[in-house]
Amino acid sequence: MNNQTKHTPGPWKSALGQNQKYYPGWFNIWQVDRDGNLAHTEIIASVCGYLHPAEANARLIATAPEILEFCKALLKCWALEPHEAVFPGSTLRDELETVVGHAEQGTKKVE
Repeated sequence: MNNQTKHTPGPWKSALGQNQKYYPGWFNIWQVDRDGNLAHTEIIASVCGYLHPAEANARLIATAPEILEFCKALLKCWALEPHEAVFPGSTLRDELETVVGHAEQGTKKVE
């Protein structure tokens, strides 16, 4: 697995877009510092749609860096144990490695 991060590092935060009068349900995802202050003036992503689903989708996108780091930490822990001892008869570890690879490389394995 490649450890070089190609995406904007987290943490990220979602916030309502500024022009809710004309674009209700528009959310932006921003990079923030550890205190939650804007760390970057560029918008990472924008989500629009019906207000409540758009807000939930923006929150999910904003947690992506944390989820990726958690998955990578979990894989490091599992690497300390023999594969069969962690998941006897299961492919969950392999699947998680594939998902982390997709997130880091932007490629999806075609089966």
